[in-house]
Amino acid sequence: RRSSDVWAGGTVYEAMSAYWLRFATSADPNATGAVPWPAFTTAGDAHLEIGTPVSAQSAIEQAQCDAIAAIPPRP
Repeated sequence: RRSSDVWAGGTVYEAMSAYWLRFATSADPNATGAVPWPAFTTAGDAHLEIGTPVSAQSAIEQAQCDAIAAIPPRP
């Protein structure tokens, strides 16, 4: 299967493998025809949801993350 087929009905396994292979070989998981993997920033919470379909999202588990962030550090 060609990599372009992954975005036209491929499996989650194929999508994840394609992103990781591109990242391992070029340090950039993105490719023409693929949903762009958002870059990490400390100010944002963008992420790539690899499912059916693959989609760029934000605020994953926001309530849970906010609750953990509110825990004070140990003295």
